[in-house]
Amino acid sequence: MGCGTFTGSHVLSSIRAGDLNAAANAFNEYVSMGGRVIAGLVVRRKREEQLFRS
Repeated sequence: MGCGTFTGSHVLSSIRAGDLNAAANAFNEYVSMGGRVIAGLVVRRKREEQLFRS
């Protein structure tokens, strides 16, 4: 996700609240463009979630 999206994301707000599990789960909220789920974004966010959890 871009900087603008990240700034207002549940990922960042969860990190700031100290809830890292919720932050990791929130990556999966950002898998669509124009209201359509994009398969490549699903894969990317899953990898980002895994990296965040490691």
